[in-house]
Amino acid sequence: MWIVLGLLGLLAWKKLSGRSKTLRRDDDKHTAQFGPAKSNAPSPERGESMQRCAHCGVHFPASEAVMADGGVYCSASHRDRRRDSNAGVHHERDD
Repeated sequence: MWIVLGLLGLLAWKKLSGRSKTLRRDDDKHTAQFGPAKSNAPSPERGESMQRCAHCGVHFPASEAVMADGGVYCSASHRDRRRDSNAGVHHERDD
């Protein structure tokens, strides 16, 4: 009985390992025809530059920056708070 189970396991392994080679060959054909997959994300080597919020000092990705009056802010809320503080308006601190 153990011999039969061993042979069935070997047969299943052989069939599955041959299938993975076929999938890799199909992948290689696709890459050769269309090139490697492209991503819009920054490359891990380069990354994205960071900015510092003029209101709270938090560093955040430059793609999320809110710019106004020569300053860089992490959110529209902090941009508005900075404008209001320069104009003398007082806000309760809630962040």
